[in-house]
Amino acid sequence: MKAATLRAFLSVHSWMGLLAGMALFIAFYAGAITVFTHELSTWQVAPAVIEKAPNDPVDAAQSLLDTVIATHPQVADAFLLLLPGDHGPIPRL
Repeated sequence: MKAATLRAFLSVHSWMGLLAGMALFIAFYAGAITVFTHELSTWQVAPAVIEKAPNDPVDAAQSLLDTVIATHPQVADAFLLLLPGDHGPIPRL
């Protein structure tokens, strides 16, 4: 092969490698964000002040439910309650 042809192939190979590397970086970065979305959102919305946890989380959950249902009666039919655990120290609706 001629030297000019080899240089052209080397140039094409280099640019294709850079483009493929950038595309893979974006794909892997987006995949990592997708996999860790729950953990990132929990980390992002950390409570400003963590009050002392109640002795009985079920009582705290019931008072939270009563407050929310009194404020928004339409949620009485369907809701999701997360008790304190691995996701955080505060019950959330």
